[in-house]
Amino acid sequence: MTRIKMTTKELRDKLPTMVIWMAETAIREGVKRSRRYNELRAIEQEKENAGKPYNYSRDHECYEGVRVAAEVMWKLFDTISAYCQKAIEEVAKTMDGYLTYPQKSYFDEFVSALEKVSRMPVRIRTKE
Repeated sequence: MTRIKMTTKELRDKLPTMVIWMAETAIREGVKRSRRYNELRAIEQEKENAGKPYNYSRDHECYEGVRVAAEVMWKLFDTISAYCQKAIEEVAKTMDGYLTYPQKSYFDEFVSALEKVSRMPVRIRTKE
């Protein structure tokens, strides 16, 4: 597997616009699911504290969306899926998955978060 170290600008120049658009869409969906997962987890914690059973299937169902988005991103970047999941969670701390931010891009924020959680430069996957 060949790996190429690239900045965000170089990534944007190298990848086709459609690939970046699809990656951004996957990131947005992952961010939405991550935020929903956190909301459901808080609700289930309150129920558990009140003596009611914790519904783990709701947690799993919602977090599955984060995993799917991470699998898409893992195929694009030369990293592991767990880092992509953590990067999506990092993006979800500042962005909601619905709004477009004038000074931020979901793709750029994801790349920055991926570098942060993996502690190494982001590289695109050039060969399977």
